[in-house]
Amino acid sequence: MTMQTDYRYVLRATVSGDGQQVELPMQPDWDAAVRWCHLQGMRSGVLPPRSTAPTARIRPVWQPAGEPRVQAFELSLDAPDREPFVARVEARYLEDDIAVAIAGLARDGRLDGIGPIDYELCAHRDPAWSRRGDAVSDEATLEPIDEPLDPAPLSLATALARCERHGPETSAETDVPCIVPREVLDECIDRSRRAGDVEAGGLLVGRLVQNPDTSELGVVIRAHIPARHTRADRTSLTFTARTWADADAAISLRGDAEQVVGWVHHHPNLCARCPLENREGCPYASPFFSEADRTVHRAAFPNAWSVGLLLSWYDDPEPSVDMYGWRQGRIEARAFHVATSDAIEEFLGVPKP
Repeated sequence: MTMQTDYRYVLRATVSGDGQQVELPMQPDWDAAVRWCHLQGMRSGVLPPRSTAPTARIRPVWQPAGEPRVQAFELSLDAPDREPFVARVEARYLEDDIAVAIAGLARDGRLDGIGPIDYELCAHRDPAWSRRGDAVSDEATLEPIDEPLDPAPLSLATALARCERHGPETSAETDVPCIVPREVLDECIDRSRRAGDVEAGGLLVGRLVQNPDTSELGVVIRAHIPARHTRADRTSLTFTARTWADADAAISLRGDAEQVVGWVHHHPNLCARCPLENREGCPYASPFFSEADRTVHRAAFPNAWSVGLLLSWYDDPEPSVDMYGWRQGRIEARAFHVATSDAIEEFLGVPKP
């Protein structure tokens, strides 16, 4: 994946109480944003469905006040035999990096004024920056193999009309449709119930599908492979090399041209021992994707269509079921659709035994 930019980025932080100001160079990791834009280009039919994004060129979009303050980013991806595909990613993409940078400035005593801290993201044109930004290392690096994705044909509109929609009403139209079998949900819930106060999870396998008439892409989950050989406690779940080897063997045995399209895990009832009055406003009293969860998702499920299914246990006899996925390069709560396994096999044209 090749990325080019003629701009360098600077975080300008100001203590509003006394006007103290500090500037800090930023080195954005554009990988997740490029993957997301690549997916949008494939869904639009401008880019062919391939595993690796083409060359991406990134430039800032200025705030109404003008240069150098950044409002968003424009990503331009090379398309074969036609104009590049262009997508916009909001500056919120760097929100987590900015929070870490500001916390570091305060911790190091570089922002010791009194009052709230305001910040601006600025960009300065520097044509040499793209060359300097290309990582130079004495260590060998492995380039991903670019190959066709080979999505299965599926009329998504027809399939979704027969599904139940779950998740936030505000889920963006830019989210790739995801269909989950009711039986897979039941399996995941049952296993998490038996795991008790220790997190448990697994891998979701299925197919990437594409509407032949519109190029729209979707994800159809077909099975859940319980994760074995993990390291887990009440607040975290780690997949090990043996976990992945076990899952690869299971997928090979299924032999249905499937791939890992996401993962599932559960959060035990962390509020069980807390008085009711302490739960109001507590971040653990409602479903959340923790920083540990986000680290797993970024590292192991970087594809822009990858999803994370979360089961959150509280006082109710059944867990809250939520899904997270990539949106503009960030991990956000999203909607999903549920159908029976028989209906999904019918969608995919799998003959009945």
